[in-house]
Amino acid sequence: MPAPEVFVNHFDAVSAYGLGADRLIAGLYAGHSALAPTPFKNPLTGELLWGGMVPELSPRKDKEFRAFKMLELLRNRGNPVPAGTPVFLSTTIGAIEAIEQEFSGEGCRCQTPHLQELIALITRLFAASRVILLSGACAGSGCAVAYAAMLISQGKIESAAVIGVDAISEFVASGFSSLNALSPEICRPFDVCGRGLNLGEAAAITVLSGRPQTGTLGKVLGWAGNADAWHATAPSPDGKPLSEAIRAALGKAALEPEDIACIAAHGTGTAYNDSMESAAFRQTFHSPPPAFSIKGGCGHTLAAAGLLQLGVALEAFRLKRTPPNLNLLEALAGASGFVNAGAMACRPGKAVLSVNSGFSGMNVALLLGQS
Repeated sequence: MPAPEVFVNHFDAVSAYGLGADRLIAGLYAGHSALAPTPFKNPLTGELLWGGMVPELSPRKDKEFRAFKMLELLRNRGNPVPAGTPVFLSTTIGAIEAIEQEFSGEGCRCQTPHLQELIALITRLFAASRVILLSGACAGSGCAVAYAAMLISQGKIESAAVIGVDAISEFVASGFSSLNALSPEICRPFDVCGRGLNLGEAAAITVLSGRPQTGTLGKVLGWAGNADAWHATAPSPDGKPLSEAIRAALGKAALEPEDIACIAAHGTGTAYNDSMESAAFRQTFHSPPPAFSIKGGCGHTLAAAGLLQLGVALEAFRLKRTPPNLNLLEALAGASGFVNAGAMACRPGKAVLSVNSGFSGMNVALLLGQS
């Protein structure tokens, strides 16, 4: 008996572009960046940080947790989760603002640990049968999609919802600042003049199932991941581990590198990530297909990044055209030829590739196709 296929039956998001996946996709394809100076400061320089904040939320700091608010905004757009469906949650920081409040002496409204409260909120909002937390750093939601797809293909579950959520906070800003990873200006993924990343925030959801439904967006054809353990925060500079993950995903989907129409890259804007990804793509493909990063539009949304990419990648495959690489002036030498400032025509192919990388050497590759 053949293994069940894995269909993508729903995708939605709340991001710096506002409420809805349609606004995210329309903004990116229009060449509009939602990045702007935020109220958060770089603790090392005192400069205001550029970032992508959800416009429907107050930019000021208060005692309401932004991650919780984004999930409520997402749920207000409807509950796509079938009854009795497990939710796979990916978040890097949860409601870290609770800990910030405790250390600042403001007091915390949490009566339970903040992750426990976050899980309880998702259970209530989406009527989840259970919530499974997967921690994969900035590759988290890609890993969650891969894990859920694996369980569906093995017949262990019929459907799954995957949620990724992370908010901008002082804790996150301080952490990335200590790594000298934050750009003092708008970020420029894959650019020779890129000076680092801009933080973003988002909540996103996708529903996977072994059965298609009306409006099915596509399929998850293959998936693979690894952890190279090269460094606590930096990827292996040669790109080999990410290339190995891509090749493993291709093998699972019974596809060849030339079957890939385009690539939704992690593309953070940091020298470490962008040069590593460029090297990985050149190792995997004789001539890499068009690649794009969405982070010049919405910022680095941490654990939500993989889900945002999934939705945009499926749209790129449908349109046969990538969104532009926003803010790009001159591509890195290693990315020249497959990364351009403007929108690019996808190659004829059977799938699109979406990749993410995270701290501790996490790498994940997803192959997405039409239903």
